[in-house]
Amino acid sequence: MDCVVLAATDEALQGSLRDFPLPTLLRTLAGAQRTGVLQLEGGDEIWLSEGRLYLATSPNATPVTTVLSSAGAGSAAYLESLVGHSHGSESMSGTSPDSSPSLLAKVLVTEPQLARRVARTLYEYNLNAVFELLIPSEVGFFFQPGPVHILGTELSHDTEALVARAEQRMSIWREIAEHVPSTSAVYRLTPSLPADASSREIAADDWRYLALVDGHRTVADLVSATGASAFQVCSTLYRFLLEGLIEHA
Repeated sequence: MDCVVLAATDEALQGSLRDFPLPTLLRTLAGAQRTGVLQLEGGDEIWLSEGRLYLATSPNATPVTTVLSSAGAGSAAYLESLVGHSHGSESMSGTSPDSSPSLLAKVLVTEPQLARRVARTLYEYNLNAVFELLIPSEVGFFFQPGPVHILGTELSHDTEALVARAEQRMSIWREIAEHVPSTSAVYRLTPSLPADASSREIAADDWRYLALVDGHRTVADLVSATGASAFQVCSTLYRFLLEGLIEHA
């Protein structure tokens, strides 16, 4: 790409991911320490505070309130009430976070263990969202400076590091896709352990996936049953394939 041109109006930016790929765009906004929301055609949004990414959402993804609830931050109903959740969409605040306590400020007041758990959960949530947006696209984008999501910016991430991690995951995904080609694929347990193994210890985290592999459930079924991301499920199945624990049904 020889030249990248962005149209700018009152500090807003707009253009197409065809000319300005998402990793380049995010790194540019991070380098300029911009605050606001990057909106993509189709409804995806990436929120930045002084160049740091703190929330990436998609209309097709699990609401962030549901994810935070699973991390122990409160019931989904309670968290939805804090953000004014309505009709399956999360409300946003275009005001300064100083005008009222953010959602995170309300749930992370005096519980350091909860804060660490929520931080890990939110990081994985945002990483998954950015990862899924790395597929080359030609959709338009618009960066609106200023707005702050009512979630709050307390648990923001270094944008460069997050994008690099997502790019690394994409590279791994291409390798996985050769063995787990689609979410409609079906796997079953192998009839016996590999010849060089007389026993196999299964970790608790692995068992919740392995116990669902029955020769009938698809990869999509496993994603739904575990609540894990497609990347987590497919990478785990790929590892099971390499270890000789499962095979194509």
